[in-house]
Amino acid sequence: MSNLHDPASVAERLVKEVEVSDSVIQLSEPVQPTIPPGEYDAVCLCVTSVILKTWKRRAWFFRFQIKEMGPADGVLLDGFANLGPTDDSKQSSESSTRRRRETKLLRWWRIICNFDQECSRKYIAQRTFKKYLFRVRISNVKTDNRQRAISEVGQYQIVEEIVGVVSRLGGSQS
Repeated sequence: MSNLHDPASVAERLVKEVEVSDSVIQLSEPVQPTIPPGEYDAVCLCVTSVILKTWKRRAWFFRFQIKEMGPADGVLLDGFANLGPTDDSKQSSESSTRRRRETKLLRWWRIICNFDQECSRKYIAQRTFKKYLFRVRISNVKTDNRQRAISEVGQYQIVEEIVGVVSRLGGSQS
C-alpha cells in the first residue's frame, strides 16, 4: 500500500489525473512561424470590415501573405486600419465618416494611387488591395490591448505598414 503523503505517490497520482483530464482546443488556423521584423513582399488575400465592440470602433482587417524566396514565404500576417468610432460611440460624428488625410488607411490608399494612376481618388474599395504585390513592414506586437508587456517569446507579428507597391498582379485576383 502506498503512502498518501509520499512525494513519489503524490506525483504519480497527479500525472494520472492530468492525463485523464487533458483537453484539446482546435485552432481555427495554425500558429504562424515567427520571422524577423523588417520589410517583405506580400499580397493582400482579403479585407474585412469589423466592429471592435469593446472600443466602439470600426476597422478594416487585412490578411497578408508573404511572397518571397526564403523561410518567410507563405507566412500569413494580419494588418488593421482604424476607421473611427461606431455610430453608438460618444465620439461619433460626421467627421468620422469622412476620412482625414493622416489616417493609416488613407496613407495606404495614397501609396496605391501614386503607383497606379487608374486608382480612384474619390473612394476606397476593399477589393483593390488584392490587386497588388506590396512591400510591407512587419513588426512584433510587444503589448496587449491593456498596454501590458508581452514576453518576447509570446509576441506575435503584424503588418504595421504598407511602405510601397512592387507591382500590379494579373487580372485573376480582382
